[in-house]
Amino acid sequence: MADEINCYTAEDISELAKVKLETLAYWRKHGKGPKPIRWGDAYLYPKISVMEFINGLINTGQDEFIRKCI
Repeated sequence: MADEINCYTAEDISELAKVKLETLAYWRKHGKGPKPIRWGDAYLYPKISVMEFINGLINTGQDEFIRKCI
């Protein structure tokens, strides 16, 4: 379903970033990482938000907070 609405699941992002789901939850709590949307009881990550986040890391260098979590 997530792909049909142009989003990634938390599991997709976890696999892509090679981080645990708990790390994604930590990032969400601290306003870091790609911006998710809440869909029922799940978090979905719009593909555009993920690309914007990655481009931001490329353009500004890795965020110290994110680097510590990886």
